[in-house]
Amino acid sequence: MKERVSWVKVAVLAAAYTALTYAIAPIAYLINQIRISDAMLIIPFHKRYGKSALIGLTLGGFLANLLSPIQPWDLIFGPVTNFVVCSIIYYLGILSRRIGADFRIRIIIAIIGALIGSLVIGLLIGYELVFLAPPDLSMGTPYLTAVILLMMSEIIALVIGGVALLATLIRAIPE
Repeated sequence: MKERVSWVKVAVLAAAYTALTYAIAPIAYLINQIRISDAMLIIPFHKRYGKSALIGLTLGGFLANLLSPIQPWDLIFGPVTNFVVCSIIYYLGILSRRIGADFRIRIIIAIIGALIGSLVIGLLIGYELVFLAPPDLSMGTPYLTAVILLMMSEIIALVIGGVALLATLIRAIPE
């Protein structure tokens, strides 16, 4: 059966991602960031959210970056990065259901997806911040250092926060 997109879920997730990013705006941008809202990027793993979450979090990535000091680049890199990460996590969620994985194995697969997502964010946003941002905002940080700093922040937000969110979501709203 073809998965249907719920435009209500799209709107709610886009608004929630945007609002959470705005609420932590001073620490949600630049190289030394910790974007807690990125914990939500794990939601497409859950069957009941799937494509709706993928679309909503991509849109949220655009809206959240309207306040970014790195314009216009964050309006491009933010949503594209969210789309790529959410797509990886979405397809890993489908894979975990197809192989009939139990809860524990599904969480391990989600952790792997979150780690891959952290790497993608580090590579793409690191590139944007080091090579496209004004020099005063990138603070002369070398690319590899930027990737490592961003990955560390994403391990906190996406791997730890996101997987905890997903585990709670799967228990509260069975697929």
